[in-house]
Amino acid sequence: MDLPFDAISALQLIRSNSLVSITVVVVATSLTLGGWNGSIPLLNRSKKIVLDHHNVSSSTTSKNEPSSGCLLDDDDEKLTSSSSESSSSLSSLTSSPSQAKDHNAGTRSSPSSKNKTKITWKELKEHTSKDDCWIALHGKVYDVTNFAKAHPGGNIIYEYAGRNATDEFEAFHLPRVQRRLPAYCIGTLVDAPKELPSTRDYRDLRRKLWKEGWFEADLKYYAQKDLLSLVILLLGLGLIITGESMLVRTFLGGSVVGLALQQVAFVAHDSGHRGVTPPAAGGGINWLGWFHGSVCFGVSIEMWVDEHSGHHAMTMRPHEDPQFKYLPVFLISEKELDRFHEISKIEQVIAKLLVPFQHFTMIPISVIIGRFNLHIISLVYALKAKKVYDVFGILLYFAWFGTVTSLLPRNERVAFVFVSYIVAGILHVQLTISHLATDSFTAEEDEKEQFFAFQCKTTRNIDSTKWDDWFHGGLQFQIEHHLFPQMPRHNLAKVKPLVEELCARHNVPYRSTGFFRAVGECLSDFRRLSHFLGDLVHPHEIMPE
Repeated sequence: MDLPFDAISALQLIRSNSLVSITVVVVATSLTLGGWNGSIPLLNRSKKIVLDHHNVSSSTTSKNEPSSGCLLDDDDEKLTSSSSESSSSLSSLTSSPSQAKDHNAGTRSSPSSKNKTKITWKELKEHTSKDDCWIALHGKVYDVTNFAKAHPGGNIIYEYAGRNATDEFEAFHLPRVQRRLPAYCIGTLVDAPKELPSTRDYRDLRRKLWKEGWFEADLKYYAQKDLLSLVILLLGLGLIITGESMLVRTFLGGSVVGLALQQVAFVAHDSGHRGVTPPAAGGGINWLGWFHGSVCFGVSIEMWVDEHSGHHAMTMRPHEDPQFKYLPVFLISEKELDRFHEISKIEQVIAKLLVPFQHFTMIPISVIIGRFNLHIISLVYALKAKKVYDVFGILLYFAWFGTVTSLLPRNERVAFVFVSYIVAGILHVQLTISHLATDSFTAEEDEKEQFFAFQCKTTRNIDSTKWDDWFHGGLQFQIEHHLFPQMPRHNLAKVKPLVEELCARHNVPYRSTGFFRAVGECLSDFRRLSHFLGDLVHPHEIMPE
């Protein structure tokens, strides 16, 4: 929902001394890069089991990867501490032997799940609700009905109820999480659809990469990226302060500041994925992501993680991918028409007006409105969810950005905000072209494709050179990122040839093209899709009676 937003009013709420505000950002950056692990434990560690993921193979499997799974968040040990809800928390792992036995017997949900040894695929499919949630991982079935309520990753866990979520689990959780799985196991899955050869090879590759340390981040690399953002920002400030004309101060200075925002957003993205520092054993707030996302970029990092996790789980799924639910402004797939009648009458009318012109409006809306919209929905989300630290972080963003804006003459401030936000808005174009004009699958189709093929077919890479590699911030390796979301950015280019070879071996498409050609492909597809609504007299005609 793209609502008007008075940016200047918000930016001028706090107009403190410029040097003080800028110093806060610089000092915070220094602290962040000084060895801080980016997470503060919120729970008592005395009952936690800490397992270094580098050594996980010595205590579990020889392949350094879980042989079974239970959908938990990367903050795998962050759970409710209420004793009355012990059955839905990981405290069961430190409970008495009798309690542990009860959990292992599968009493987390219904009595009917007790003592199950073999569970059919059909039976698994019957447990798909919040009150009865079973999930299959590596041939085992887990009853996570009660735990799901305390799942640190949120409601995304219910998306996999009654499904085989092996690869999704492995993609988003540290190997150490496997230590917590036996308490939820209720049986072995039989007669399940066979895994595809491409899936087997993908899993072998993932095990190899974990074993060889490909998921270990080089903190010096990210320190350099933060330094680059800071240098660009300071260059923009220099143009604002010393510029003798509006062209230099507002347009050139604004463009440079916008570029700094784009660059810091890339680190916020990587931090949000825990690709820079792993979560602490006790879980907690992702302070590194908070600093880069909320303070430096002005978005709710909690909202971003929530939406982005859904995006990775349901990439380009019609009506369900939270970061590509564009109706009534854009129609991204003809499969969205199947449920067009479910949106409100007002939205149907708006879609009829806007979709026929979406190939003209895609770029302007992305770069002009997208940034303001992020501020609005971030504040709404953080306030509604009572994420005080997120609200505070966004206010700090307005403080420092408002201070920078106040350095300009009054009659240049509005132009400066729009110029800087338009340049930063290039990021939104980079994000959208990574997936638009690719394949789109329903939940049933996604399950048949299986994780590897599904992610490859819904994603596009962008060709880059050593000269413009920095500009894309890792988004040019979107296929590799979707296959290995916890892998730090600096290793994505190295794993690309391995993924390309895997795709060629199994005849899975691997899309990779130049930036401007990708934009052209997306606009062309938007033009094709624009006729689906533009040629209709009444929106309901797309649905059979």
